[in-house]
Amino acid sequence: MNILSEEASDKFAHGYIMGNLIKKNTDLKGYFYVCGALKMMEAVEKVLSDLQVQENHSITEKF
Repeated sequence: MNILSEEASDKFAHGYIMGNLIKKNTDLKGYFYVCGALKMMEAVEKVLSDLQVQENHSITEKF
């Protein structure tokens, strides 16, 4: 799932990545690939932790 931070699009969700969005669109048992700005990645990793996603199921790419 792609989520745009600022641009509105009919093809993708946009805005903040919150727990309810993740729960609604995943089964929480798969892997999560997180890439973006450091503060955004930290926030998403916190949400994943709060949702009790296994830490080794969160793959990050920092640039």
